[in-house]
Amino acid sequence: MLRDLDLLTQLAQQGLASVALSVTTLDVELKRRLEPRAAAPLARLRTLRELGAAGVPCGVLVAPVIPALTDHELEGILAAAAEAGVRWAGYVLLRPAV
Repeated sequence: MLRDLDLLTQLAQQGLASVALSVTTLDVELKRRLEPRAAAPLARLRTLRELGAAGVPCGVLVAPVIPALTDHELEGILAAAAEAGVRWAGYVLLRPAV
């Protein structure tokens, strides 16, 4: 995302772009098991902070929320995202198929 910061900033100035990044967990070890090749949670939050500072509207998606595994982290993720300057949030609840 930051590679295209100049383009995203120009588009955001015209109301044509916003960015949302997912954060599943703030627990680095759990993140390694769930998303082994994905960026670290703090790196994602840092990216949101830098985009927001450049004027790109940002949001966070707490996704997926996994009952009994990550659901207790919802408030912490939202607090960290708010501190990073995000403007909105969403979530995706993972439910077992019945």
